[in-house]
Amino acid sequence: MSSEQELNEILADNTSGSTPLLARINDWLCRYYNYPPPLQTIKKIENCFYEFANIVNYLNELRENISKGSYSTFIADFSEKRKSSFIDLIKTSTNLLKNFTSFLTISNSETTLVVFQELYNHNNRVKVYVSESRPMFEGRVLAERLADSGISVTLFTEASLPHYIAEVDCVIIGADKVFPDGSIVNKTGSKLIAILARQYNKPLYVIADNSKFSKNVNFKQSIHPSEEIWKTDRENVDIQNYYFEKIDYKYITGIISNSY
Repeated sequence: MSSEQELNEILADNTSGSTPLLARINDWLCRYYNYPPPLQTIKKIENCFYEFANIVNYLNELRENISKGSYSTFIADFSEKRKSSFIDLIKTSTNLLKNFTSFLTISNSETTLVVFQELYNHNNRVKVYVSESRPMFEGRVLAERLADSGISVTLFTEASLPHYIAEVDCVIIGADKVFPDGSIVNKTGSKLIAILARQYNKPLYVIADNSKFSKNVNFKQSIHPSEEIWKTDRENVDIQNYYFEKIDYKYITGIISNSY
């Protein structure tokens, strides 16, 4: 597989979370570019993942280091720095959440997966309820990964959220972007979860490391392929497929980050 083919494969991945995607991007640069990549390549990545604050922030740092002549050092050191930051986030999260036993979440997040694994190591009665996260069903991916870890999992459709959210101790979601006012952007379905959590008086925690924080206050919602929802040629049927949505800070109990 050529470097271009591998990059296109990364760009086409719409089921992985932003943390593993960023790791793959940096690894790709380390293996294929001993010198700064073309600016159009950086822009291509940014255009595809502009909804992910950590990837946008990384690319901005990458540009700065290219201009300073420290590109090679930046990409070489990035993995270790991110690993240390990730370990710190997981430790902070598990310490704050260890008194809960049952959790509800959505989509497929590397961070929430590891937090659940650590909580399970602390208490093997931990149970996780996962909303399947249509239309790409990332929740199924997370459910399989949790089950492989020995964790008891219940997978359900978003339509069943009111029933299951009443059953849990705590709601945990990730974030693709954290705004200065504490509002976040996450996978569609998260806003419904947040509203229901408030209705049922359940704490809702967002787990997001510092790289997810953005100074940009704008939220641009993009429409994804309609055939992911329904492949049809019927006239007068408007199919809208949004992957992400904004969740207002008033629904969030707390944001757990490296600087919590």
